[in-house]
Amino acid sequence: MHKLFLLLFIPFLLLSKEPVEFIAGTISTAGEIVEATDGVEVLYQDNYISAKRATYDKSGELLELFGNVRLLKGERYYMLGEHVSLDLNKNEQKLDELFLQDKDTKLWISAASAETNGSEYSLHQSMLSGCSPENPKWLLRFDEGTFNMKDKWVEVYGATLNVSDVPIVYLPYASFPLDRSRRSGLLRPRMGISEDEGLFFQQPFYLAPDTSWDLEVIPQIRSDRGYGAFAKLRFVDSATSHGWIGGGAFKEKDRYRNKYFLENSVHAGLEAYYDRRHLFDSSLDGSDGLFLDLHLIDDADYYNLQTTDGYDTQTSTIITSRINYYLERETDYFGAYGKYFIDVSKQSNSDTLQLLPSLQYHRYSRVLNDIDLMYSFDYRFKNHYRKEGIGGTQQEVRVPLHYSKSLFDDYLQLDISNTLYLSTINFDSSTPFVDDKGLFLRNSYSVGLSSDLIRAYDDYAHTLHLSLAYSKPEVSLTDGFYSQENRLYEQTNCQVGEPCEFSTFEREEEQVSFLARNYFYDKSGNEFLYHRLKQVVYLDRSFNDFEDLQSELRYRVVDNISFFNDIFYSHEYNKISRTATVLSYENDDLEFDFSHVFQDDLTHEGNYFRTRIEYDLDNKYSLFGFYTYDYEEKEARNWGLGWVMSRRCWSYSIGYREETRPILTKNGADSIFDKTLFFQIQLLPLGGFEYDYTKSDFRGR
Repeated sequence: MHKLFLLLFIPFLLLSKEPVEFIAGTISTAGEIVEATDGVEVLYQDNYISAKRATYDKSGELLELFGNVRLLKGERYYMLGEHVSLDLNKNEQKLDELFLQDKDTKLWISAASAETNGSEYSLHQSMLSGCSPENPKWLLRFDEGTFNMKDKWVEVYGATLNVSDVPIVYLPYASFPLDRSRRSGLLRPRMGISEDEGLFFQQPFYLAPDTSWDLEVIPQIRSDRGYGAFAKLRFVDSATSHGWIGGGAFKEKDRYRNKYFLENSVHAGLEAYYDRRHLFDSSLDGSDGLFLDLHLIDDADYYNLQTTDGYDTQTSTIITSRINYYLERETDYFGAYGKYFIDVSKQSNSDTLQLLPSLQYHRYSRVLNDIDLMYSFDYRFKNHYRKEGIGGTQQEVRVPLHYSKSLFDDYLQLDISNTLYLSTINFDSSTPFVDDKGLFLRNSYSVGLSSDLIRAYDDYAHTLHLSLAYSKPEVSLTDGFYSQENRLYEQTNCQVGEPCEFSTFEREEEQVSFLARNYFYDKSGNEFLYHRLKQVVYLDRSFNDFEDLQSELRYRVVDNISFFNDIFYSHEYNKISRTATVLSYENDDLEFDFSHVFQDDLTHEGNYFRTRIEYDLDNKYSLFGFYTYDYEEKEARNWGLGWVMSRRCWSYSIGYREETRPILTKNGADSIFDKTLFFQIQLLPLGGFEYDYTKSDFRGR
C-alpha cells in the first residue's frame, strides 16, 4: 500500500518548488484534493512532519496536517501542534496550538497560533521557559513575539515574568539569544539601594560587530551620590597579540562629597593593556615583544565604583603602569622598560619617584676558551624621575664569571664564581645632597658545594638537594654619593627625598649559606611532600649575624587535603618574624581553606586570619562564606555568607557581606565600612539581574 501511494503522489510533488516526500497508510482523492490518513509522514526541506491526517491541494500547493502534529526542524528544534498549514508555493506556514523546543538549551515556546515565511516565526498569546514544561519554576508570558531560527534570537512584547506562578515583573519589551555565541545586546542589569547612595541602577550594553573586537559600556546612576559610565574595548589584532582599552568617569554630587570630605569631585581613569609577541620579527634578527599595562586614575574609587560583587574592592595603595619592549637573539637580549607609580592614598603624586625609562642589554652566558668557565654581561640604565623633587640617572654593569665541576662520580658539584659590579649615579641640579654624583665598584666571589641524591623505595621516591656556599664582597671603590662616610642610602623605612630612595642595588655581605630541599613522590610520580630549609650566617657583623631561618613546607596529606607553611624565625629577637599558613580541603561537595599571615619586623606588622568555604548540600542547594580577621586591630576586615540554589533552568543566590572600602579624602587616605545584603537571580537562557542593599559607616580617622 505504501509503495502504491508514493507512485500516485509523485506527479503532484514535481509541481512544487521544493521536493516533498509522503508516506501514509491510506490515500483518497477528490478532484484536486488528496487526503492521506493512517500514519502520515512528510519530508520537506529540513523538516520532518508526522500527523494523524493530511490534505494536499494540488492547485494551490497547500499542505495541511491535523491532529498531534510533530515537526522536527533540522537537528535542533522540535515542534508540536494540532494544525499546521504549509503554503509550498509561498513557503509559508501557519500553526495552531504550537509547542516548540530547542534541543540544546531546552527552552520551549508555546503559542496559541503562529506563522512563518521562512526562518522567523511570529507568535501570538505565547509563553516560554527553560524549565520542564510539566511544572516550570519560571515562565515568561507575552502577547506578541518573534523567534528567528537562523539567528537564534527571541523578541517578546507585553511580557510578564512569573516565578512559581507569581507575577514578578512586567516587561514591555525583551530580547535574548538562544545560544552562547558573541552578539550585541543588553547584559545582566544590577540594581540596589543604599542609605547613603540612594537608589542604584547599572545596565551594561555589549557590542560585538566583529570577531576581532567587542565593546562593553556600563552606565550607572546612584540617586543620592552621582552618575557615571565606564567602558572597555577588547580586541585581537594578530595571531600573537591581544589587548583592551578601558576608561570612564563618575561625577559626585556636592552633598555626598562634602559628607565624606572626598578629595575629588570626579573619579576618572584611562587604562590600556596590550600583549604582543613577534612585533617586528620579519625585519629583525631575532624575536621581540611588546607589553603594555597602563593606568591613569584619580583615586581608588575609580575601581571601587566598578565592582559588582564586593570581592574586588581596591585595597592596594600603589597602582603600577608598565611598558616593556624586548628583542631577544641567540646570543643577547635588549630591553626597554618604563614604570609609572600612582599612590592612591596621596592627594598628589608629583613627588612620587618614577622609573622612566629603563634600558637593559644582556649578553647570555658563553664558554670562555673551551674550558668550563662561563661568563655573561649585563648593562642597565635607569632614569629616576619625579615632577617635584630630586631625580637622577643611574648606570649599572654586572659581569659574572662562573666555573662548575662535577666531583666523585657526580655525587658532588663544585661551583666557583666571581662578579664585578659597577654603579654610577648623577642627580639633577635640584639635589640637596652634598654630592650630586656617585661611583660604586664592587667585586664579589663565592665558592659552593652541592649534591643531588635520589633514592626509590617500595611506596615512594625521595630526592635530596644539599648546598653550602661561601661568598664575600670586596668594595674596591666608592666615591661621592656612595662614599663610606655617607651610608644613608642603605637605611630602611625610606621617606620621600632621602638618599635611600636611590639605593637600587642589593647589599652584599660576607656570608655562609646553607640550603636543603627534600622532595617525596608517590608511585604515580606525583609530589606529596616538599620541604626547604635555608640559613644564612653573616661573618662580618658585630650583631645579628644570623639571617632569619626560613622553613617552607608543602604537604598533600591525602588527595583532598593539602597543607602549606612558610615560616621565618628571627635569631636576633628569638621569635617568629614572618609566617604564612594555608590548609585546604576539597572534594565533590566541599571546598574549604583556612589561612594565616603574620609579620612582625622592621618594615611591617600584621596578623590576619582568613577562611573560605563552599558546601554543596545536594545537587541543587549550596552554602558559601568567607571571613577575614585582623588580630592587631581586633576587628573583622571583611566577612560574608550566602545561599545558592542552582538548577538546569534557573539559579539564585542571596547573601550578606561586610567590608572596608578605602577612599581618598581632603585629609588623606580613609575608609568606609559597608554592610550589604545582595540577591542575584539567573533565568537560563534569558539572563538575570542583581539587587543590593547597602548601609555605610564612615570611619573618619
